[in-house]
Amino acid sequence: MAAEVTQALAGFAARLTYDQIPGSVREHCKNVLLDALACAIAGDRGEETPQVAALAAGLAQSKEASIIGGDRLSLAGATVLNGYLITAVTMCDVHRPTLTHITPEVIPPALAIAERDGASGRDLLVALAAGCETATRVGIGWDFRAARARGWHGPGIIGPFGAAAAVGRLLGFDADTMARSFGLAGSQAAGTFAAWGTPTVKFHQCRGALSGLMAALLAHQGFVATREFLTAVDGGLYTTYSNGGKPEAAMADLGTRWELEQIALRLWPCASGLQGMVTAMFDLVERHRVGLDQVKKVRVSLPRTIHDMHGIFPRYKGKFEALLSMHYVVAAVLHDKALTLAQFEPARYDDPRLRAFAAEQVELRLDPTLTGVQAAVEAETADGRTLAVRCEHSKGSPENPLTRAQIEEKFRIYATGRLPAAQIDEVIGTVARLEDLTSTRRLLDMLRVVEDKQGRASAARQPDPAALLADARAELARMPEMLVGLLAGLDAAAWRARPAAAEWAPVEIVCHLRDEENEDFGARVRVVADGGDRFTSIDPERWAIDRHYLEDDGPRALAAFRERRGASLAFLETLAPSRLAGAVTHPRTGSLSGLDLLAAWVAHDRLHLAQLAATLARVWTARWAPLRTHYAGPIPYEPGT
Repeated sequence: MAAEVTQALAGFAARLTYDQIPGSVREHCKNVLLDALACAIAGDRGEETPQVAALAAGLAQSKEASIIGGDRLSLAGATVLNGYLITAVTMCDVHRPTLTHITPEVIPPALAIAERDGASGRDLLVALAAGCETATRVGIGWDFRAARARGWHGPGIIGPFGAAAAVGRLLGFDADTMARSFGLAGSQAAGTFAAWGTPTVKFHQCRGALSGLMAALLAHQGFVATREFLTAVDGGLYTTYSNGGKPEAAMADLGTRWELEQIALRLWPCASGLQGMVTAMFDLVERHRVGLDQVKKVRVSLPRTIHDMHGIFPRYKGKFEALLSMHYVVAAVLHDKALTLAQFEPARYDDPRLRAFAAEQVELRLDPTLTGVQAAVEAETADGRTLAVRCEHSKGSPENPLTRAQIEEKFRIYATGRLPAAQIDEVIGTVARLEDLTSTRRLLDMLRVVEDKQGRASAARQPDPAALLADARAELARMPEMLVGLLAGLDAAAWRARPAAAEWAPVEIVCHLRDEENEDFGARVRVVADGGDRFTSIDPERWAIDRHYLEDDGPRALAAFRERRGASLAFLETLAPSRLAGAVTHPRTGSLSGLDLLAAWVAHDRLHLAQLAATLARVWTARWAPLRTHYAGPIPYEPGT
């Protein structure tokens, strides 16, 4: 006789070992963990995060568990707040068959218990695999289509089972104790789509994490609970929350086919159901090089579920609705050619042009032939063209997965400014080698940030503005003479020599520096210093073509750069450090302070100085062929180096 599904899943989670987990599944668990950490670090930008933080702090007064990107709270408080942080800005994972975010429920309680008990990274990895596999299999056995028709929302229903499984695996539960923890988890299963369109759907997720933690801790004390909660005739999850479910699906190929591999990740913030449309929009922008000004109308075709959930916000109100709004996301991608949290700050989503375009020039269509997150986009351009693209599999889906490098970059983007650069690298390396971590406490130590009463983070100490301004002026003053020394005596052919067809010649690099001086760094530092709130849009790559850099006179361009740099230095001499404290939101990189811009200005000089030196090395190497110059060592920027 086949085992009852609750007990079958409990036995699987209790007995799972590291060696039983295939290598690809281990790597996906690491990807899911790093992605969740990236989302949590970004979660301090969530509009409701302070409210949930206040709740979490009030749950208990102990401080044994770390907040990702924060300090410490109780086990319960850290579980709730970390769960909310992961989902706060709408860019965490989703198990598409159940439209359920899994990581906000599973990862926070697992981290809390692993840190408290000093569990190894290998133990944590096994617990995450057990938790994610349990939650997703409970979900596919639930028959989501039937459950959704009754209004149930997945995270608070199936999430507690995954949380209990992860914690129970760390606590060494046997199959019987694990099954009782599932009975306690199911007894707290709650959450409906009545909350749709409000942040309460996110509360379902962090509350699901807490429910699973409490279920496991209570089962650990020997508390009696049903061991057959999923299929109990009177009040079981599958019989009460669905139509009897599909328990055979939950058990099919258990341990050989891993349902957790169906957990998709998101490259972009915005609703998980919109990821296919966003994939199509970036395909449209990158393939046809169109922007908001070139497009008269955009028609988006979506399947029924996504159409009904995300087509109701053409006139969105605030950040949360903007993150759910199909109309706004289309406008933002067309205008900024980027989609990060910077697009979901008031300065961007309240832009009158974007609001008008979203409401008046984006048309939604229902296409019953589309399924899942498939999307079709048709753009009508001002010059009469009709451009069409279609997405079958969104970026981040199992069929079109994110690379580890993309997930690492996501973590870097949102951890920058919260954690020091070396610490960011250490977190990424630690997750990549999670099996080798002797104690999970080390990972949580890397992720913890303590803020003083003024909200300043001790893990990312800010430089003194006066000292940075003085250092930046000195470094910027050195650049003209370094260029003169490098370019002295260059003949006309060398000025215009491109090492490769797609690369810049020395004259193009110098023209770029000349124009950036006035129109990028210099202008943008002035915007911040004058209390401005918006940067003028620029396209330096396009300048090189439109302004015919390759045909310019090299020595004259260099002289113009030296003159403009002198004017910049004169301005910086008059600038009070306090005027650099402000910040302006950039559509690609987010908030940029005056100090950020100064540091980037110096880095930009050095980047192009290195590029110019490497370009000249390759020019001379080509000119002096067939003499062999490889004895000098590899040349930076050269293909293959």
